[in-house]
Amino acid sequence: MKLDSKDMRGASIWRRERYPFILINHQDAEFATGRLFTLLHEYAHLLLAKEGIACDFRGREPREGVEPVANRFVAEMLLPSMTFERHLKRTRAYTYNEHWPDSALDRLREPFFVSRDVVCIRLAEMELAPSDFYQRKRGEWEQKYAGRPAWGRGRPLTKKERKATELGSSALRAFVALRDKGTLPVLESAYVLDMKVEKVEEFLEWSRTTLAARR
Repeated sequence: MKLDSKDMRGASIWRRERYPFILINHQDAEFATGRLFTLLHEYAHLLLAKEGIACDFRGREPREGVEPVANRFVAEMLLPSMTFERHLKRTRAYTYNEHWPDSALDRLREPFFVSRDVVCIRLAEMELAPSDFYQRKRGEWEQKYAGRPAWGRGRPLTKKERKATELGSSALRAFVALRDKGTLPVLESAYVLDMKVEKVEEFLEWSRTTLAARR
């Protein structure tokens, strides 16, 4: 089902007499980079034994409410605070900023292959951004990307675009980075990407060009 990302990014249900389920909305406001964030956020709900249907990812509840706690859990899982602090100091970005632009968030997240969500939450936690920074940015992204498909812009997706949508841009960037370093295990990558070995290089070169163009 295609659901508006303003209505739902993800959901989790665990009826004790049945298996737990996590649902991820592919129509995410921030392209596909937020998919891992959503998955771990819902996993946090299962760990907290809180049944849910739709989630308020903006974390508008009080600081110790279920949603903010789940968001902080994800941020620490994907981007440990000490690791991020060292990176900020090394790049001379360890400073308070009222309005971190998306371009700055992208520079901060790229070495760690995480979404903008994670960086926003971490900056606010470290008091390098306003306490409501993540809530504000989520609202901006929902307006900016409202109704815009991740790939294709309304036309049928190509095979490469379908594969990119399935993987998400964070995974694509990780593949491209390994390939650029000459450390990409080609056979294993072909298996993960579900394509012939000779097609891997072509797909990753297309991914590099396409990801750069979408910034």
